[in-house]
Amino acid sequence: GAGVLVRPETTVIREGRRVNMAADLASNGIPFAFMSQAGDGAEWLGLRAVGAVASGLDSGAALGALTINSARMLGISDRVGSLEVGKDGDLLIFNGAPLEATTRLERVFVRGREVPAEKE
Repeated sequence: GAGVLVRPETTVIREGRRVNMAADLASNGIPFAFMSQAGDGAEWLGLRAVGAVASGLDSGAALGALTINSARMLGISDRVGSLEVGKDGDLLIFNGAPLEATTRLERVFVRGREVPAEKE
């Protein structure tokens, strides 16, 4: 369950070029998960993951960092982190690829029940 926690927006300069740390970890097969730096920071992780994808991170690796990798690192992947029979199953339904900037969240299910959309 070991892995690396990274901020989605973390980049470093290596050999004169900017490197996205999450993309670098993914390309080297190192498990990682995104972290926030504040108690309410989880609210922004999805948007930050979108930025990491825009900076070169594979979208599948980004989704894994937000879901199953995080669960494995916390030792709770037997209950959460992926959609499997017997696991807690919160589900988000988007109108497109989850980590594309133009995609919008359409429906949310928590514990098998749809959460009513907020009125705008």
